[in-house]
Amino acid sequence: SRCECVMTTRSGDLYVPDRRGGVSIVRADGRTERVLGRNAPEGFLPNGIALLPDRSVLMADLGPGGGVWQMTPDGQMTPKLLQIDGRKLEPTNFVGIDAKGRTWVTVSTLKVPREQAMKKGHADGYIVLMDERGARIVAEGIGFTNEAIVDPTGAWLYVNETIARCTSRFPIRPDGSLGPREV
Repeated sequence: SRCECVMTTRSGDLYVPDRRGGVSIVRADGRTERVLGRNAPEGFLPNGIALLPDRSVLMADLGPGGGVWQMTPDGQMTPKLLQIDGRKLEPTNFVGIDAKGRTWVTVSTLKVPREQAMKKGHADGYIVLMDERGARIVAEGIGFTNEAIVDPTGAWLYVNETIARCTSRFPIRPDGSLGPREV
């Protein structure tokens, strides 16, 4: 139900966010399992997901609560990131993990409901980096930040700006900060 940000494993399993509050897993042999968060917050709406080595899943909450949650394979949920710089995260669009184990998080807009930002020229989305130094905003002023993916070389962060109708990329510096944006 409402699958977006589908990911696959080397073994051929598909992990799909499920609007009912968890993930659906389509196994390589065709079986489907649904794992729902047992203690998900009110209005929780999983969107972007990232699979951790222990098969728990990080999920961006596109619902009114926002933030990033971790769900174990048995459905137990714990908050991973609910605020940044002392303020509550807005509805959160995407979460991804790069080859260095850093977590990249996107927030499409500061506006709630987010539909208020769906107009040409509006650009208040941002990107958060979580690493051993903690969580920090590394880019702002993005035209409705959607997915953000690190390229296979680890040198660039590519960002889909949905309302701006473009893809941007940022060079990733050794400390995780981002260089100047290229459209």
